[in-house]
Amino acid sequence: MDTSLLTLFISIRILDIIDILLVALLLYQIYMLIRGTVAINIFVR
Repeated sequence: MDTSLLTLFISIRILDIIDILLVALLLYQIYMLIRGTVAINIFVR
């Protein structure tokens, strides 16, 4: 079990990390765009 988990982390490429960072940045920008508007109340509730 531990070796398969280690193999999973070793197989993560730099492109995977860049992809995760780009998606996080995109979601953050969308959040900053709708923050303070009525639309944020729709997403929170």
